[in-house]
Amino acid sequence: MKISGWKKWALAALGLFVLGTGVATLVAAPKHNPDLRNQNPIVSEAGDKILRKACFDCHSSETHWPWYSNVPPVSLLVALHVKEGREHLNFSKWDTRPQEKKAKRLQKALHEIREGEMPEGTYLIMHPEARLTKEEVDTLTQEVARVYGEEYTKPPKKKDHDHKEGEEHEKGEKHEEEEHDEE
Repeated sequence: MKISGWKKWALAALGLFVLGTGVATLVAAPKHNPDLRNQNPIVSEAGDKILRKACFDCHSSETHWPWYSNVPPVSLLVALHVKEGREHLNFSKWDTRPQEKKAKRLQKALHEIREGEMPEGTYLIMHPEARLTKEEVDTLTQEVARVYGEEYTKPPKKKDHDHKEGEEHEKGEKHEEEEHDEE
């Protein structure tokens, strides 16, 4: 069977796309779990169980890489998503944070969970078991209040994004950019 000219080009382009995507995935987004592990409770036994269920795949060095994380180009998206998640909040580095920063990070995480922003919808499609029930959210909230203080269960204060880092607000306090966990 002879393949016509445009079909040859289409097959060649498809082959190059698949090959290029595979190479890019292997080079650009290696899947790995750093050796760093938090040794102490984040909140409590009950709270940590909830965090592990819903958060640790993207926000720790204990990612369980699913089968589809080996399929280009999805593998690139998954690896980049985990990298960004760890940069935003990495529970494996919890031991290295001062108590107040821990409390503020949990405050923000609780707010995002309550607002339905976390876990992300795209993650929940493939991991419905990570969806938190109202009871789990209530338990996590109670444990955060018990360990870190009731004030950290309230929504975080809105930052004034009209000011730049180091610029003074009207009351004299400085605006601080959100700190990220680096890999």
